Amino acid sequence: MPFTTTVSPTPVASTNAETADMNYLLYKQDIARLAAIGVPYYSFSISWTRILPFGNESTPVNQPGLSHYDDVINTCLQYGVTPIVTLQHADPPLNLSLADPAYPNAFLYYAKQVMSHYGDRVQHWVTQNEPNIAFGIYTGTPYSAATNIMMGHAKVYHWYKEVLKGTGTITLKFANNLALPLDSTNPDDVRAASRYQDYILGIMGNAIFLGEQYPAEILNTTNLNLTALTPTQLSYLNGTADFWIAEFGFNPWMEWSKPVVYQLYDLERTLYYQEFLRETLKAIYEDGVNVIGALGWDNDEFSSYYQQYGMQHVNRTNGQFTRSFKRSMFDYVDFFHQFISA
Repeated sequence: MPFTTTVSPTPVASTNAETADMNYLLYKQDIARLAAIGVPYYSFSISWTRILPFGNESTPVNQPGLSHYDDVINTCLQYGVTPIVTLQHADPPLNLSLADPAYPNAFLYYAKQVMSHYGDRVQHWVTQNEPNIAFGIYTGTPYSAATNIMMGHAKVYHWYKEVLKGTGTITLKFANNLALPLDSTNPDDVRAASRYQDYILGIMGNAIFLGEQYPAEILNTTNLNLTALTPTQLSYLNGTADFWIAEFGFNPWMEWSKPVVYQLYDLERTLYYQEFLRETLKAIYEDGVNVIGALGWDNDEFSSYYQQYGMQHVNRTNGQFTRSFKRSMFDYVDFFHQFISA
């Protein structure tokens, strides 16, 4: 059983998080829809416990689980859609804490089953989704798990590159929440913003992308019980990501309470994406940033499925989970056609 099965939306919405949008049964339709509108990539995650029911080496590999994702990946390729696979998206096995010393090797064992099986068809891998915010009161995971999580990621990276001889790219997704000082002339505000960035990005970004120690601000915070990384650990972690994913999000205020026709004509989301993509082009052509792509992305919202953050609307009341493109999907694709050459 994965962790997400036990995370319950509000009672009025659902009793648990088991039924989202029925992609497990409707993936062929979903992939065909992406291809039809001209989206060339499909980013999805694989459920750890669908492959290894108990999460570690003591459990047999679930062949039907492997076969399911075989068909998902093959369907992508059939439609000319490139798959991007995330190994863990907020659903570690319920019996395996992120702080468990057994976690890094268990994650590596799971990754071996997946990457060796699909590696001939998948060239873009993400080890973990938003591990940099997996701590604190909300999740109950201690900050001391940060080293554990990073070592699990690094073990997978080194195995993929050095043992499997994988030729694809591999990274992890950070939640890139940005903090700015309320008053840039106030030293306390500036320090608060810097401290926030240390906790969001520095806690894992320092070691993986820079080969540097945890931020001093974090190490000096009492009661976190976070131990400094050793030189050996820093060397092992450094450079274990082929690129940085800058992940941000947006949802029109109270969109869920509006009539469906309003949700489908989501001008606010269109304007957000267009402005974001314009600034991305500036980063490329004015600042020289090596941007390799941009994906529209939805997320599993833990509080309620009334919120629909993506560029498609799902009807959860008609028994068929009917999908409908929102205006933002058409405008998003049109932006690439207008400004980006293939």
